[in-house]
Amino acid sequence: MVYKAFHLEKGGMLQLVPMVYCIITNDFEKSPKEAMDFYEARGNSENFTKELKDDFNGGILSHKEFVKNEMDFLISSLAYNLYHVFQQTILEEKDQTIRMNTYRLKYQKIAVKVIQHARQVTLSFSSAYKNKTQFTQYRNKVLQI
Repeated sequence: MVYKAFHLEKGGMLQLVPMVYCIITNDFEKSPKEAMDFYEARGNSENFTKELKDDFNGGILSHKEFVKNEMDFLISSLAYNLYHVFQQTILEEKDQTIRMNTYRLKYQKIAVKVIQHARQVTLSFSSAYKNKTQFTQYRNKVLQI
């Protein structure tokens, strides 16, 4: 058995009761730290697979032919990797940890009117949209690339 205990911080203060993880393994050759690192990496890998399947439809086999399903999966994988590059280069602070579905809700599914005047494009946002400044900042970073 391998244990890992740490205190979580909530609202700038440490919680009184620590968070405890326990792993039961039969690998006696690894040190406790190596075993914990291995299983944490495995958990991260499973989370990445879940994100690919849920947010990018990577688990859908909609064709009868293997090659078509393979192509769909490769396109989903490419979109997943491009989003992660976008996430690391363009998004900032806590937005770097959001999944694609959350990104769609915050920054893509918005009410906006596109106005064109003499070689200038202006976006007119709804007054209820609260992420206007962040959206504009991300848009400007993309346009600079």
